[in-house]
Amino acid sequence: MTVEDFRTSLHAKVTGTWNLHNATTQLLKQPLDFFTMLSSLSGFIGKEGQANYAAANSFLDSFASYRQRQGLCANTIDIGAIEDVGYVAEDSNGLENKINWTQWIAINESTLRRLLTYSILQQDRVSPINKRSTTQLIAGIAYPFPNDGSNTTREPRFSHLCAARGGGKASTSSDEGDPIGLAIRALHTLQKAGEDEATLIKAVTDILASQFAKILGLSGEVEPGKALMAYGLDSLSAVELRNWVRQKLSVELSTLNIINATSLIELSERVVGKLPAVE
Repeated sequence: MTVEDFRTSLHAKVTGTWNLHNATTQLLKQPLDFFTMLSSLSGFIGKEGQANYAAANSFLDSFASYRQRQGLCANTIDIGAIEDVGYVAEDSNGLENKINWTQWIAINESTLRRLLTYSILQQDRVSPINKRSTTQLIAGIAYPFPNDGSNTTREPRFSHLCAARGGGKASTSSDEGDPIGLAIRALHTLQKAGEDEATLIKAVTDILASQFAKILGLSGEVEPGKALMAYGLDSLSAVELRNWVRQKLSVELSTLNIINATSLIELSERVVGKLPAVE
């Protein structure tokens, strides 16, 4: 992502918000009764390859706090996908198939309208709906959050939301319901059995392909011999994959190792060459 790409996405929300704030505070004789901003879940969850979009929405969340510190009303609504109108509903490129619907719940237009009503009520100076959280409404996170071993699940910000449906407690096994976790255990078994390098490379390639597809939100299979950049790999995604390999496989790679890899096979060969011994 270039600096220009980053600034272009920020410009509309940041400049537009400041313009509305300045206009309403400088030109109006009376303060507004409500100042609602539509933000996104990406503002605090983050989104691979779209740091500019996430930053712009994070700004809106912070701006609500800023206005309240000035004694002015403000509230943001952090929404995810809207299923019946707008971009996701009209998209023809398979975006809907790239969303993990076990983690994020789509809302419809009717729910959005109710959220706008709640946002206005939350800005009541005397009796807001919830006095402890007046700046922000969040919609679209599943609860209980699925303990599927994903990167989001492992974040402390969301781990407390994880619970087995019906049991009320998070799963004690990090591999339960996690095919990649099971594949890593199988890899360790192959190492213990003294399998040859080619077998280990094949196992690591399958593991990396699954995680690579998850990070980039790819719906189709990843071709092991294809250049990673051809799938839209950027530096942020490379950093996430590097950190995941370090955490799960105990292998240190540089971001350049990943970005410059001609294929997943080549990257897997490098990983296998650095795999620690399994006791």
